[in-house]
Amino acid sequence: MPSAVKRKKMSIVDTVLHKIFGTPHERKVKQLRPVIEQIHKAREALEALDDAALAAKSAEFREKLRNGATLEDIKVEAFAVCQEACDRRLGIFNIFKPENNFDFSRLGPELQESVNAAKAELAAGKNEWEVYLPASVYAKVRELYPESVKPFRMMPFDVQMIGGLVLHEGAIAEMATGEGKTLAAALPVYLNGLSGHGVHVVTVNDYLAGRDAKQMGMVYKFLGLTVGLIVNGLNPEERRVSYNSDVTYGTNNEFGFDYLRDNMAVEPSQLVQRELNFCIVDEVDSILIDEARTPLIISGPAEDATEKYAKANEIAKQLIKNKDFSVDEKDKNIQLTEKGVNHIQELMHITNLYGEHADWVHFLDSDLATIITAGRAHGVINMEFTTIWANSQCRCHCFVMSSSFKSPCLGLSSFWMCHFFVYLLLSNIFFSSSHRLSMHPSSSASGSVESYCSRSCST
Repeated sequence: MPSAVKRKKMSIVDTVLHKIFGTPHERKVKQLRPVIEQIHKAREALEALDDAALAAKSAEFREKLRNGATLEDIKVEAFAVCQEACDRRLGIFNIFKPENNFDFSRLGPELQESVNAAKAELAAGKNEWEVYLPASVYAKVRELYPESVKPFRMMPFDVQMIGGLVLHEGAIAEMATGEGKTLAAALPVYLNGLSGHGVHVVTVNDYLAGRDAKQMGMVYKFLGLTVGLIVNGLNPEERRVSYNSDVTYGTNNEFGFDYLRDNMAVEPSQLVQRELNFCIVDEVDSILIDEARTPLIISGPAEDATEKYAKANEIAKQLIKNKDFSVDEKDKNIQLTEKGVNHIQELMHITNLYGEHADWVHFLDSDLATIITAGRAHGVINMEFTTIWANSQCRCHCFVMSSSFKSPCLGLSSFWMCHFFVYLLLSNIFFSSSHRLSMHPSSSASGSVESYCSRSCST
């Protein structure tokens, strides 16, 4: 009963506070209202510009960024330019699409020359974003269609600009179906694309990625930005070109697998992605929660490196402890010295071990570990054998070696050693100094393991 009263009082307090101060979302929107008003004023000044002058704004912004300005410094102007470009290229320019059946006589005789020139360029195969119109054509269409309604208007509303500002800040913008998430994302995508460091737009499937890249690409390309698309079936060079674009569309799986493949690359020339900069995720709940339940798993082709291991084993036998390499007994690490690297390069007749031959480092480290673990270091290291006492009469010295020289199998070996010695202690079985016991585990990930024992008895 007291807890119920307490919850009721807390609920009343919350309600009163919300009425006075508003919810956190309402306070955030209120904070962004002045910025929206600044964007509106800046856009109104752009209406008088022809397409060529509007498209040239991107070069001005990039020049400002090169001279030390930040994205925040140009945010209002860039949003205004993108807003105006969306209305022109995604809305008003639709008068040229035959399916919309626009009556060009409504534009008046003074604009027919400009309209006919644009029609001729489109008929000749020129890209839509390369066909420029005078500001007077846009003004006339806006006079005919004052409301931002498809198909002849596509002016981003305040709610979409608020969503764009929130996305630019790195936060999540929750928008209902039909509020225009794609158009809202265009504003921060354009702003961050001006930096030249790239923007990723992540969608849930190839269809949406292709659709948005084509539709919104009309705006970005008109404003001088390059657009890339990552879908299944592209070769590495095509992927590299897309990733080097100002704006790159793709799915979370494609981006994720390319990231994994880049981490498996041996040479920098094999990389397809560049440094990550800014990303907008569409359907963020689906991608970061639902899709994230399925891990991305990738594997490379298994290489038959038997010859490399054999050659590396011969080289490893010629290396000297504390001269060519050092051993950290505590952490069980092996580190090549500078002299050791030079020695290996002489033996292999190469000039740079960590260049195109970097994969040999793995083979050499593995073989050195195997040699040391097996006690076959030819005086390089003193092997400390494990001593087990049985009935105060027998002393067993033992070391374990994997029959596969690719890896020492330390964990598995210790498991079987323990069982073996427990068997010795319990059964009181003693072996002569020449006796050899071979154990073959039924389930071994790296081959059979051989244990050698020698017995010295006190009299």
